[in-house]
Amino acid sequence: KKKSLFYMIPIITLIGRNYVGKSTIFNQLINKNNALISKDDLISTRDRNHGYLNYKNFKISIYDTAGIKNFINLKKTIEYKILQQTKIAIKEAHLIFLVLNANDGVTFQDREILGYLRKKSKNIFLIVNQIDKINKNQLIFNEYYILGIKHIIFISAISKKNIHKLIKINIIPWIKTNQEKLNLTIKKFDKIYHPKIKICIIGKPNVGKSTLLNSLINEERVVTHNLAGTTRDYITVTKCHENKNYQITDTAGIEKKNKIKENIQYLAKYKTIDQIRKSNICILIIDYQQKISKKDLLILNEVINIGKSLIIIINKSENICIQEKKNIKNYLIKKNKFIKFIQIHFISALYNIGINKIFDLINEVYKTFNKNIKSSKLTKIMQYAIQKNPIPLIKGKEIKLKYAHVVSYQPFIILIHGNKTSFISNTYKKYLINFFQKKLNIKHTCIKIIFKKNNNPYVNSKH
Repeated sequence: KKKSLFYMIPIITLIGRNYVGKSTIFNQLINKNNALISKDDLISTRDRNHGYLNYKNFKISIYDTAGIKNFINLKKTIEYKILQQTKIAIKEAHLIFLVLNANDGVTFQDREILGYLRKKSKNIFLIVNQIDKINKNQLIFNEYYILGIKHIIFISAISKKNIHKLIKINIIPWIKTNQEKLNLTIKKFDKIYHPKIKICIIGKPNVGKSTLLNSLINEERVVTHNLAGTTRDYITVTKCHENKNYQITDTAGIEKKNKIKENIQYLAKYKTIDQIRKSNICILIIDYQQKISKKDLLILNEVINIGKSLIIIINKSENICIQEKKNIKNYLIKKNKFIKFIQIHFISALYNIGINKIFDLINEVYKTFNKNIKSSKLTKIMQYAIQKNPIPLIKGKEIKLKYAHVVSYQPFIILIHGNKTSFISNTYKKYLINFFQKKLNIKHTCIKIIFKKNNNPYVNSKH
């Protein structure tokens, strides 16, 4: 038997009040623009955002958290739920980065957060951010050192000043010194975790996307609330289910262009579209209680146009009768005929009804990517389609399609070679798509066809 690979993964959590630059530091550490950063007077981060710092042989888990206003919030409020996510991130951390803004110095809120962390007996690095915005002579170093924290690092995340030093001189040596003492969690990576099936949960605001994610992973991982637009940034988590590894991303609700008033909403929509493109499968959630709207259909068409596989979930459907389910399916098919190839599944994310079957649907869709369809089979299906319904003549001349082959499975694209292909009508193209869809039994994924005109080798010849 081959030995499994083991990696010791420390967890670092970024903590601090609002507007101190935690998300910018997070992006610099993981070397990606994962965390949403806004210049508006809005709080960008609400959930625990997660990424990895990879440095030589070290792999370190990094958590970005929401800004802490205070530690007293009434239950059932969104502020309380956000704070609970931050407290979980503190509890799981081996090392806390307490981030302060150099422009403000040490505030009462900073001292209150530090007091909470000390009660939890946490290892703390004090990160003083945005030092390039103030004169060095104005930096009152004593107010930081008087806090009694051994490790104090002065940086500017936005200009990357001292970020490399933070990693090389502070983080890595501290981990090397303390890894045995802390008994760091050992993560096991072997073949049962690969490949990752990437799923993107999409839909309008407040339809239950975050509730579905929490139900799928059986954990309160993201903040849920009846306030529309609770999720402002995408959150990605990994779930191992029956020896398969799923990467599931919860996204911000997609608004219409004319309703996007704030910069943060524009950024959220852009990042949601980006996640759709990166995913293998999209799960579109429609709230039954809100009824099917034009916005739902616009999002659906967006996924189809991008060419991603799709599963439609009708949420809050615990009291729907069988006839009503049929009516919903017929209505969706009427609006878009391609939907007859898509699985429509009825669930209640809140009451955990129909959740387990979602993994079965995902696996069924994922099999499509591994079919490896031969060109000979595609060509035979194409010829059979032409035999059943010949291509209309163009000015008395025949259009000949010679052979077909798959050029991509994500999106599913078939390339057909022939002559005079530019004259083939959209109607006949749709006929061929439906024919391939049925004969290949391709569900959940819209087939695209590209025609390529065969060049005559004797045209422009010197002979």
